[in-house]
This record gives sequence, C-alpha cells and structure tokens, in this order.
Amino acid sequence: MEETINPPLTIRALILSDPESLMDEEISKRLEKIESALAHIEHLYDSLNEAVIEQGSAIKKLKAQQQRIAQTVERMETDRIKADRSRPPHHGT
Repeated sequence: MEETINPPLTIRALILSDPESLMDEEISKRLEKIESALAHIEHLYDSLNEAVIEQGSAIKKLKAQQQRIAQTVERMETDRIKADRSRPPHHGT
C-alpha cells in the first residue's frame, strides 16, 4: 500500500477548514500568555508590598531613634545652660 503525502496546509486553508478550532487555539494561547503575565504581576505586587512593609517598619524605628537623639541633645543643651548659669562671671570656659 502506497502512502500519500499531503501538502502542508496554509493558514487560509486551516481557517477555511475549521475556523472555530483555529480561533479557539489562538484565544487559548493568548489567554495563557495573559495568565502568565498576571502571575508575574501578582508576584511583583507581593514583593513590592513586602518591601513597603519592611521600609515602613524601618522608618518607624528610625523616627523613634531620631526622637531619642533629639531628646538627649536637648537635655545636654539644657544641662550646659544650667552649668553656665551656675558659674561665677569671672570663671572661664
């Protein structure tokens, strides 16, 4: 029995022979691409959200540290002023 070789089908021939099947395949490929892009975006969103939370925590700690430093400097300045006032005028610094 001799095997017959069919010529490759052109896109037009495929569309004309089964347009719905080709469109379904095209839509399926596009949907898969969109889903892949969405998964990537969701991963980026989660990563960025985590970074924002970490930075918020770091900012909170830095603000508390800055406030403690400001209070220490203020206390030191107040102590220096008090010490200057308690010295006699002829006493040098």
